[in-house]
Amino acid sequence: MADTYVYFQGPAGPIPVKVIDEGDGTFSFPSHVTATVGEMTANAGANLNTSLLALEGGNLALIKADVDKIPAQGQALAAASMPVVLTAAQVSTLTPPAAISGYAQESGGNLAAIKADVDKIPALGQAVAAASVPVVLTAAQLATLTPPAAITSVQDGGPSWTSIMATTSSADMSAAKANLIAAPTAGLKAVITDLLITAAADMTLTLTEETTNADFGKINLKAGVPFHFSPHGKWKTTTAVKRLQGQTSGAGQIDILILSYNEA
Repeated sequence: MADTYVYFQGPAGPIPVKVIDEGDGTFSFPSHVTATVGEMTANAGANLNTSLLALEGGNLALIKADVDKIPAQGQALAAASMPVVLTAAQVSTLTPPAAISGYAQESGGNLAAIKADVDKIPALGQAVAAASVPVVLTAAQLATLTPPAAITSVQDGGPSWTSIMATTSSADMSAAKANLIAAPTAGLKAVITDLLITAAADMTLTLTEETTNADFGKINLKAGVPFHFSPHGKWKTTTAVKRLQGQTSGAGQIDILILSYNEA
């Protein structure tokens, strides 16, 4: 069976006294302890105030609860630290930290300057020169670059069609219509691209389509003055395999050069 103690207040603090378990639910003091009303005397002769006696579950338990509040050593968050307060006299003696040299607020300071430079970084991907970062290569790097291959076929290849040239010369084309071009290939029509005419006298040249007599217009010619006509649109016969014909309003030498091609 475990020993049982009672504690009572002595001049120097709590004093444990072992008591005897009588077995019937009561306890008695040893023979060397004399108890009187309100006091208890030990063999050492010290008077003990029994009104201050307390079991372990009393003051010691309260003391332990308070001791448990002492935080661990080292820096900690405010919620895990012991609160203290300084007197006004102590606060006035504190020395504030020295000013930080070179410090500047973000507005107009180093951070603002850094952001201004970072904003110059372009978006990823190819861009025009005005939206790109300028760089310069060293002479050694330039020497390692491979120039692009020569670009060939830069000359104009001319029209996509095959031109057909036809010439007509007559001293008098007023009596009947004359064929000014050869008949187009079967199923195709003639497209006139250039027309060059000179006449020895003033006259009018009437242009029509073979057989259908479709009107292609009249050209007033002045003696000795060359006439050149290049249609911007397609000047095209209306019927396949039909030639362009011409007839003048009077006699006189006339020379005609026509460039054309055939298409459906």
